[in-house]
Amino acid sequence: MRQAILRRRLFAHYHPAMENINSTARNAMGGRKFWSPFVVFVLRRREKLFRVVAIQLDTRSDAPVHSPTTSSYFWWTYAKLLSNNADALYATLSSHLQGCHFTGARMALSIQRELPQSHAVRRLLEHHFRGVHQTNSYADLFLVNVNGVFDLASSLGLIGSFKLIEQSYERWHARILNIEKDVTYRGVQRLPYYPYYQDGRRLYRIIWEYANYYVRLFYCCDDQVANDEALQRWVEYFATELHPDSGLPSEFTSIDQLVEFLTGVIWINTGYHASVSRPFADNLHTLVSPLNVFIPPDQVNETIAAAQTPENNDYLIAAAGPAAQAHTSANLVFSTNGFLLTNILDRSDNFQTGQTARLAKYLQNRLDRLEGKIDYENYKRTASGFLGYRFLRPSEVAGSVNI
Repeated sequence: MRQAILRRRLFAHYHPAMENINSTARNAMGGRKFWSPFVVFVLRRREKLFRVVAIQLDTRSDAPVHSPTTSSYFWWTYAKLLSNNADALYATLSSHLQGCHFTGARMALSIQRELPQSHAVRRLLEHHFRGVHQTNSYADLFLVNVNGVFDLASSLGLIGSFKLIEQSYERWHARILNIEKDVTYRGVQRLPYYPYYQDGRRLYRIIWEYANYYVRLFYCCDDQVANDEALQRWVEYFATELHPDSGLPSEFTSIDQLVEFLTGVIWINTGYHASVSRPFADNLHTLVSPLNVFIPPDQVNETIAAAQTPENNDYLIAAAGPAAQAHTSANLVFSTNGFLLTNILDRSDNFQTGQTARLAKYLQNRLDRLEGKIDYENYKRTASGFLGYRFLRPSEVAGSVNI
């Protein structure tokens, strides 16, 4: 096993933020400790595939370990179903809602509070925070509220969802602002098939060029950055008041440091947000799969007899919504949004004249070329029998966290 880990063939999937959460769902799960799965994968490099080899639904030392060879068909299917549900909830509530929308709202407020309207950094970032408050208000009314989607449909329930968001906030770290640092920290930078990283690092590089060119239009040396009082107040406020102990800088001392930070902020609002939100247009039903089909432990033995074959196991996914309908609804919202990363030249008054207009045209050309590269990569992926990954095509990436 040690050799498999060192050779990057054995991987574990686990979310510490899901520990110690009690579900408040309005079904059989309500009042019970929510599962915090520990999933082990083996990478088969020749086929470029992961295979799940073990699932532990709780990290207690006495919790059973399920596997395809030692568990019954029912228990193995059941363990995969609950793990998938937990991962979907984490992606939606932690990576997407907390990591993008709530973090974006806090940053947008900090900009409005600390930076003058004419400040170059505010004028750059306002473009990428457009609509975040309105979108979050919509979520407060329909998603994370009493009798809302997560209260009625989620296996975590409303209070359980809030608990996951709270624990995710406490674990938020600034490394997420840099795709290279993030994947390196997680040890997945050398996976043979990882389109999020393969496409995302190219988009991240373009965003870095965009931020670097823009910043150097207004700051000619490190001293100008260090002596910008408004800029220093802003980063100190965000780092100490909103995200303490998160690895964020409490001051800017150089142009390079400012460029990297602004690149990360724009990345979170564009490429990262697209990668953690848009894929669920195809499988939103995974959020509620175990809704009313959760089987309390004391009733499991009575139902195993009815679930020994795949044909009789369909009830486990009976609560799943139609994927096609979910996909259509999400794309409808996205298409009517109309504010895409590639529309920067048309959507921001800050990029209409002079050198900023030339920057916008350069950015547009770079994004168009990247789209062609991603389309070609997806052609090769599908020709090799893998799934394509359209979510980081620039023409499908929103320019801000507004969906």
